[in-house]
Amino acid sequence: PDQGPQVTDGGDVDAVAGGLVEDDLAHGRLEGQAALGPDQRRTLQEAWPSFSTGTKRSLVITLAEIAESDVDADFGAVFRLALDDGDDAVRLAALEGLWEDEDETLVPPLVRLLNSDPSTNVRAAAAVSLGRFARAGELEELNPKAAAVVRDALLEAIRSQEQDVEVR
Repeated sequence: PDQGPQVTDGGDVDAVAGGLVEDDLAHGRLEGQAALGPDQRRTLQEAWPSFSTGTKRSLVITLAEIAESDVDADFGAVFRLALDDGDDAVRLAALEGLWEDEDETLVPPLVRLLNSDPSTNVRAAAAVSLGRFARAGELEELNPKAAAVVRDALLEAIRSQEQDVEVR
């Protein structure tokens, strides 16, 4: 059976990753993919640091577009991995990809991004994402402890003179 491109010793991991994305898009395979399985997530997590910034951007942006048009698509594991990337465009695209994720385990990474990300755009997007959780907290659809963390983080950002206006 064809297992697709393989990375061997001395192989160009970035080229393989880019090729997989392009090949999968060309053949419509990513659109039909509802989520990554555990093995796929583990492989991606191990290979992620070796991908170029361009490949990471392409992958995250493409998956975010698919998730936006296909309500059954769930690439949250990729987006969560990308939240810790060194490139602000990758982190921003990851936040956009997580726009429907209501899992309260997302609160701590969002608070971290709000408080300490070097990019104003990423901090502002994290604040918007936390706003969804604040609303869920007001509607008692969120664990009270998580709701308090969200409320405190957003109030601190609003009151902080060190935060950019776009974030407040």
